[in-house]
Amino acid sequence: MRNLTAFILYVAFGATAAFAQSSKYPAQTGYGTPNKSDERLRELTNSINKMLDEGERKRLADPWFLKDLRDLVNRYHNPWSKVVLSDDFSARGPAPSAPWQVTAGEFRLDWRYGLRSLAQPPRQQSQTSSRSSQQQGDAVQQLFGALLNQALKGNQPSGSSNQRQSAAHRNGVSEIIAPVAISNAFSFEADITARPLSGSGAAQFELAVYQGRNRAGYELIVAREDKSDQTFLRLIRVNGRGGAAIIEQATVKFQFDPETPTALLWTRQPNGEMEVTIQGTSVLRTGDRGFRDPFDGAIIRNRSGDIAIRRAKISGT
Repeated sequence: MRNLTAFILYVAFGATAAFAQSSKYPAQTGYGTPNKSDERLRELTNSINKMLDEGERKRLADPWFLKDLRDLVNRYHNPWSKVVLSDDFSARGPAPSAPWQVTAGEFRLDWRYGLRSLAQPPRQQSQTSSRSSQQQGDAVQQLFGALLNQALKGNQPSGSSNQRQSAAHRNGVSEIIAPVAISNAFSFEADITARPLSGSGAAQFELAVYQGRNRAGYELIVAREDKSDQTFLRLIRVNGRGGAAIIEQATVKFQFDPETPTALLWTRQPNGEMEVTIQGTSVLRTGDRGFRDPFDGAIIRNRSGDIAIRRAKISGT
């Protein structure tokens, strides 16, 4: 108990000193502006995290207490100060500007909706999936089972680039990538509209960050069934050998609007903690240290429905 009290005082006094030090800005630097406030908060949380690191090394307090304290600090900590990519998709012409590259299906610029894609799965596949769902009585599991299988097939490094694109076309998948360097800790923001197409039964899209030609990395799968007020999310880890594992999943009572963009934010902290928020509300939170190196790019994939990205922004450390 004495060690715990001493450590709390150590963090409190250290944080106060760090905050006081970070507050000593000359008047002409614009002290009090939002940017300076963000810098001060970042310096403060960085200082506290360093103290927590020392506390863990020296075992100055209970590990669970340190974890809870670090979680609290990270809620106010924004390490993603470097903007890697920011696009409102307002460029003229049908094709998106570099670094975006359409690798399967179709993504076009739409003056009203932004980066837009329409994907219709093969009719036979949709009917088979529907019958199987009715037989098993679990449409949600069937939906994500198909998504996971497609994700695995899409990451297997077989055949040429043209062959993989042809396979994606046959599966009705549209895909666009941005091959840009992304730090291991990142923030992926997207303002999205989505609706199912007639006869498809669902709207299904993915955001992903990847490493290497095999596209190992993390994928956030988002899906909603037609005539349902729920949205289903799964965060998966895909390895370079074509295998995948579900890290976390969530079901929320929410629908993406087909006209008004919905703000989706996916973040990854330096310690591997990830969180997904929709319209500022946290809907999924977990941690994974399966990947520790930087990522080589980002992917937006449409498997079914009318999906549009009004704005996309990726930031790193």
